[in-house]
Amino acid sequence: MRSCIQFGLLFGSLYGCATINHVVEEPCWDAQPTAIDGAIFVAPAIVATELPTINLEGFLGEELEAGWAQRRIRRTAELAELPYALADALPGELHEILPSDWQGHFRPTGLDKRTHRSLIHAALTHNNFHEQLATTAQNLGGGGTLFIWVTELNGNPLTKSKMSGEMVFYNQIPVLVGQETEPYEVEIALGAALFDADGTLAFRYRDHYSTLLSETQDLPKVASKLAESLVDDLRLIWPQAQELHKRRLVQNH
Repeated sequence: MRSCIQFGLLFGSLYGCATINHVVEEPCWDAQPTAIDGAIFVAPAIVATELPTINLEGFLGEELEAGWAQRRIRRTAELAELPYALADALPGELHEILPSDWQGHFRPTGLDKRTHRSLIHAALTHNNFHEQLATTAQNLGGGGTLFIWVTELNGNPLTKSKMSGEMVFYNQIPVLVGQETEPYEVEIALGAALFDADGTLAFRYRDHYSTLLSETQDLPKVASKLAESLVDDLRLIWPQAQELHKRRLVQNH
């Protein structure tokens, strides 16, 4: 996460919001002191945004040659696959923050097309989205269901805004701009929510993340890094006993 967090405690629940420079219409996160054991289903990514468009112009507005255009098309296709790769990488990263004595496990699950489309529409229209997530978790059962959704996904080819051969620094890492590596600067708005088998909210969270997609930073690596960043932000609100929530709140305030 790229922003600081403010905390509060209200009626036994944790809530908060990252202070970021855009309008926030609802809390960025809230959490109930809920313990969840058993199989946690991981639902497919809910992508509630337009697919990235392909830009086939160079730095000076020139049309790209065939080989370069194909690399640009491939990178844009990888960008469109990023939310699904992130959902696949998330369970492995989550195991890193869970207590060693936790008896549960994660199980990827599918959703029927009608349910998946309904969740995407609810996320797009802000129409009872979290209520529909809760109902879906109830229908799936198990120990609970983890949902991931994407409301923004933008990719900027650096070869469109920078000259080939130019060296730029991204997160303090030098990146050479060129058509061979075709680096994309990626901005993604992520949400995550966990419900128990009764449809009771354990937590929900959302924030913006940025990363770089290139020949050396390929799709699996970027998905793993984004999952790691998201999990790092979920450490404080992952379901625990209420007293542990309070102690961690004081330590991180």
